[in-house]
Amino acid sequence: MDCRKLKFIERLKMAIFISFVFFLSTSNGFGQQVEISGGLAQKVLFGQEKSVYRPSLGYELGFNHHVNDYRFAHSVSYGFNIGAYRLNRYNSEDGLADQHQQLFETKGSFRYDYFVKSNFSFFSGIEAGFQFINLKTDQNVVLSSERTTQVFTKGVLAPKAGFNFEFNPYLSVYYKLSYDLGRYLGDHPTWGNPSSKWTHLLNNSAGIRIKFNNGYLY
Repeated sequence: MDCRKLKFIERLKMAIFISFVFFLSTSNGFGQQVEISGGLAQKVLFGQEKSVYRPSLGYELGFNHHVNDYRFAHSVSYGFNIGAYRLNRYNSEDGLADQHQQLFETKGSFRYDYFVKSNFSFFSGIEAGFQFINLKTDQNVVLSSERTTQVFTKGVLAPKAGFNFEFNPYLSVYYKLSYDLGRYLGDHPTWGNPSSKWTHLLNNSAGIRIKFNNGYLY
């Protein structure tokens, strides 16, 4: 296996391991509520690459420690999210229409919920972490073996806002809108012209949240 791919796998394992250690340590420290969320997401590019790439579809999972303050109409959640996406190029006349990027991201997350009704809340917060990008193609002759195994790393900062609707104390649905500001650390993909180390994406996502209390549903 290519040494760059091995380094990427080791880096990915380390990032997930550190995230789980952080999550478990905070959960054990408070020992009250654990929240797991998951949903579908769409990333839409802004900036210089908007005309090159189609909107990206993917999945996201979240693992959070959730704290309710029953004296006030708010709650706080913190933990980490992971996501996987596929970013396709628009059809073009240069023979590269079948190329796409595989994106995997892991980010720390903070969320503040404010309840306007007993089962409806608005939230705001921020996420920060890393995104790992690998170039792929359905036509093996289009990309060299060196480019298909190269992994690009991007730092990401993403303020977010949205709302939750609770069906009951342990099950809710959410909608989230976030702005992903990213910058490549080192080399960056050069598909399309122009290209930049900076990326700007609008992220829409929706899914469900499930809360547990000391390992059991409420």
